[in-house]
Amino acid sequence: MRLALRVELCELSAGCDDDADTLLWYVAHTRPRREKKLAEYCEREEFRVTLPCYRAVHKYRGKTVTFLKPLFPGYVFLQLLVHQRQKVYQSDYVATCSTCRPGNLCAAVRRHPPGAGD
Repeated sequence: MRLALRVELCELSAGCDDDADTLLWYVAHTRPRREKKLAEYCEREEFRVTLPCYRAVHKYRGKTVTFLKPLFPGYVFLQLLVHQRQKVYQSDYVATCSTCRPGNLCAAVRRHPPGAGD
């Protein structure tokens, strides 16, 4: 089986007219394989969401199939107002949600590695 990967950034953004100074960045650690569902939910709720993805191409019995997979499995990046955080938890796709400040993104990911405690 031949596998070809091409990295592509796929950003899903919903229109939100809030002042950017009042929005905080969060990293949401999702339940297993729920990244796209959470991104769709946040888009419907008009939250700002970023889900970096890459294209994976597989060949099955002569057919070429392209998949769009999360670049960081288990994580979705959100820009929310403080009171919107609780609404994200109501989606049932989120395991934990941590605030991201400059320089602590890696620390947030280390605290909640994919597959740990799901």
